[in-house]
Amino acid sequence: MRVRAVLLLTASATTVALTGVSADAAPTPHWRASATPAPVRPGALNQIAISDPKLAWAAGIEGGGTALWRWNGTKWLRTRAARPFTPIALAVSDAKHAWAAGIDTRGSQAAFWNGRKWTKVGYFGIPVEISAGRDGAAFSVSGDLFGGRTRLLGWSRNAWRTVRVPLPAAATLASVAVRSRKDVWISGSYQAGKTTRSLLRHWNGKKWRNFAFPVAATRNGNVIHRIIAVSPKQVWALRGTSPSTLLKWNGKKWGARRLPGNTGSLTLTSDGRGGVWVLPYSPSSDTRTTYLHWSGGRWTRLSGPVRKGNPGLGDLELIPGTTRVVSVGGLQQTPQGRPKIPFLETYH
Repeated sequence: MRVRAVLLLTASATTVALTGVSADAAPTPHWRASATPAPVRPGALNQIAISDPKLAWAAGIEGGGTALWRWNGTKWLRTRAARPFTPIALAVSDAKHAWAAGIDTRGSQAAFWNGRKWTKVGYFGIPVEISAGRDGAAFSVSGDLFGGRTRLLGWSRNAWRTVRVPLPAAATLASVAVRSRKDVWISGSYQAGKTTRSLLRHWNGKKWRNFAFPVAATRNGNVIHRIIAVSPKQVWALRGTSPSTLLKWNGKKWGARRLPGNTGSLTLTSDGRGGVWVLPYSPSSDTRTTYLHWSGGRWTRLSGPVRKGNPGLGDLELIPGTTRVVSVGGLQQTPQGRPKIPFLETYH
């Protein structure tokens, strides 16, 4: 799953977070603007992946080239891509294992971070999403250039290799969530006659388990387009593009809750305390970002800081071991016509 940047707070009261606020200040939690590497050049971030409070990656486009920003626990640093491309997928396992993939005029491009530099690696198809576990296991969903067939790839012996998964003939994968090589979730949809049905599978290290869902009444309501796995008893997913439904697995059964206002959604992440943050679609004319928070059996709508322009978010992710969340995007500056610039926001 899929984009992640700012200053992070560690458990130490003397450490400065990705936001630049000391831990002993203890302000009321809210979404704040976060520092970016200066000077910020035209572009936007669309992916963030966080390993721990001292390691994160953010990706996107900046200054006409690939933006790959690394958080080292103190500040964001720019790194060079093996060759320029537009990032679509990003994941990190630890300081020596991170993956990025995207496209350029030649087709798909993929790179691997070995702790010192990004190196180009082979990749099959057009990247959709990458997810990695703490044990170094990484999987990716890829698709054909013109749609149609999708496949699951697994990282093995420093290369992306096809993973065989028992799927319906007309299945399309949309998301992957990895906790370890023995705990992998994949989602998407498949055609059963003229009906589109939800697809969800779980790998326990020995076999794949299938989950069945009732058919949604709305045209685009059956695709499970995003999934995250927090623990064996807490898995979240987004079903349907517009409107979207939030799904939750508690280890025994699935529950469902429609997003407020029948809105659509882009992605989601855990809130670190049993709830979830959802990134909804919002008007391009807004001057504040919009977030939906599901906690305690109810929805709360929150906004980011007021900006001199129109912000658009691409991804968000929880900082593991905390309740802090980082989001990334691009800010269309005013007056209109000025280029977008990358920006970050943090909830803490």
